[in-house]
Amino acid sequence: MAIEQITESNYNDFKNYSQSVLLVTISWCQPCKAYEPIINTLSNQMPYIKFGKTTIDKDRSIQFKKEYPDLNSWIFPTTILFKEKKEISKIKGVSSYP
Repeated sequence: MAIEQITESNYNDFKNYSQSVLLVTISWCQPCKAYEPIINTLSNQMPYIKFGKTTIDKDRSIQFKKEYPDLNSWIFPTTILFKEKKEISKIKGVSSYP
């Protein structure tokens, strides 16, 4: 399953899906670029979960930045897991994937 590009116009619909995973990146971040194929693999293995990606220095989602005003202190990439419209976990940085 393809990773959906998340922008201002589709962020709320994405977040409100029953289960979703959002990859938050910055365009110049090398670990973010290295982590994206892992998220691609996961999206193919779990088609019942919606996967998305937002590049915060390009997409500039106002709603996302209102919900996460501490973005400047984040470690990237950050992966946010949503279930039933609520954030259930936030993974900052790259974790190894077997």
